[in-house]
Amino acid sequence: MALAWAAACWACEDPNAPERPGVDAAGTDGAGTDAALPDAAMEPPGRLRWTLAWDLTGLEPVEGAPGFSVVTNLGYQVHLRDGTVTTWDASLLPCDGPKNHGPDTNETSADVAVVESLHAPLPALPWSVREGLVGDYCQGHLVVARADRNSLSDGRALVRDRISLHLELQVTSNSDATWVREVSLDAAFSYGAVLPLPVGLAPLSFTERSIDLRLTRFARTLFDDIDLTGSTDENLGRDVLRNLVLDSRLTVD
Repeated sequence: MALAWAAACWACEDPNAPERPGVDAAGTDGAGTDAALPDAAMEPPGRLRWTLAWDLTGLEPVEGAPGFSVVTNLGYQVHLRDGTVTTWDASLLPCDGPKNHGPDTNETSADVAVVESLHAPLPALPWSVREGLVGDYCQGHLVVARADRNSLSDGRALVRDRISLHLELQVTSNSDATWVREVSLDAAFSYGAVLPLPVGLAPLSFTERSIDLRLTRFARTLFDDIDLTGSTDENLGRDVLRNLVLDSRLTVD
């Protein structure tokens, strides 16, 4: 999978930037039920298993309607009726490679774009297996971008060609005024950032072991720090992508 980083990433974040509120930097909030995967300790060295996960704490079901409801840190109540996002790729960055910048792809890349449901996210989804890895890796990297004809569905999401993010939501403000928003970001919009590895786990070495790596995203913070009534559709979508990526956490199962 070829992804031109300079063209695709409209904002490359500094991984040393201050933590966004609402998510434990160590990723200790949990990611739902575990995927049924073999124990990496029982496998030959050099294998990497990627699992996509969602932390679903803080979400409330909506009676008689699809999706979930959540209150943002600015006090908006959001009912997400429908939504999809395309998780384009994730990878590990070698310790001796460029710092704080993502590659087009490397041997650790999941290399499978998945369109995921946002209104009914799966707690855990086995994603990709890479083999024959050697060397040490000190950072992770995540890109969300547009779907294409090769993108897979998580089984719940509709694959919309060339769409990176789709949202249908109802927003209620503190004054009880209500807005209905529908947002779709096309191929021109993507977001990528370097993700730190948990404290004490870097570097990750495949020389003597295999590793199960979990990428957890936090549904409850998708709409935080966003003016959901005054923001344009484009800016709202961009900010959701930013929150999704920057709040993501890597952990070793």
